[in-house]
Amino acid sequence: MFRNWQDKHASNSEPQQATGDSQITLDLPWPPTANRYWRNVNGRMVLSRAGREYREAVDGLWWKFLQEGGGCRQVSEDDKLWIYIEAYPPDKRRRDLDNIIKPIFDALQFAGAFADDSQIVTLTVLKLSPVPGGMVRLSLGRCRWVKLTRS
Repeated sequence: MFRNWQDKHASNSEPQQATGDSQITLDLPWPPTANRYWRNVNGRMVLSRAGREYREAVDGLWWKFLQEGGGCRQVSEDDKLWIYIEAYPPDKRRRDLDNIIKPIFDALQFAGAFADDSQIVTLTVLKLSPVPGGMVRLSLGRCRWVKLTRS
């Protein structure tokens, strides 16, 4: 399913490094919603077929990004991260934007983009105009903290 998405949208699926050492930008396929990502099988929650296909597609894009020399230094478990997401839905149907976040994070964690999604301390998500097939443009970077003190 998503392998075809990469073929059909090759220009959109090309990961690219953003400016600086601490930020990357990836174009990802539209994810299955959190409601379709997991399935209950005999009382156990398991990753659905759509979830596995999405995770494999993101893993492939991440691997391609790394093979092309993209990215910054390895993200350590101690790094705090920010994520900026531009979500381009596949159509004009009403959608709960929060249902796409967890599948994206799980797929990126599986691919090795970060150790755990608890590292994400800042999240911005925008829902923009639909594009055929849907797409998510994601930027990820390390937080540069400024210590604020009272005077």
